[in-house]
Amino acid sequence: MRFKVSKLTDESDIRLFGLLLTVIYFISYLTRVNYSAVIAEITTSEHIKKSMLSFALTGSAITYATGQLLFGYLGDKTDPKKMVLLGLSVSASVNILLPICGNVTAMVILWSINGIAQACIWPPLVRIMSVMLLQEDYDRVCIWVSWGGSIGTIAVYLGAPLIIKLSGWKTVFLVSAGLAVAMCIIWVINCPSIS
Repeated sequence: MRFKVSKLTDESDIRLFGLLLTVIYFISYLTRVNYSAVIAEITTSEHIKKSMLSFALTGSAITYATGQLLFGYLGDKTDPKKMVLLGLSVSASVNILLPICGNVTAMVILWSINGIAQACIWPPLVRIMSVMLLQEDYDRVCIWVSWGGSIGTIAVYLGAPLIIKLSGWKTVFLVSAGLAVAMCIIWVINCPSIS
């Protein structure tokens, strides 16, 4: 599925394009909310106070909010395909590294980096949709993409307990990272470059 950099008008192309964007947003949520879903298990298994582990969530929220402003601006100046790829790649890397962190400080730093990486995804997706879709289709696909985030959150909270039971909390991050890496490959092949 390759698209020219022009407005999509064929309904099947619009659906495939919308599916691509929805899945990438779904995967971004897997690599974003998984920490919240496993924090109780990290507390129990690693004997770290929840209040200490929560600093990582605070750091991520701050960097995510700041990054939204920065990448909203940069998304208009650079190829959004590359920005989304950068954000998801960094998030995948953080998800691989977090399980091997030896202390809370490293977790806070890594998850704060993840906040920045996650902020690099939504603004460029909006630009890609606005360039590739007519207004009516943009409105429709934007709703689909936002569903991807909601479904991703639900998937993490339903899947994390099962993964924890089977192989521990660290695997939740590794599964999320693996899916993100696969999505990066799909993204590079299927999303148009927009300058």
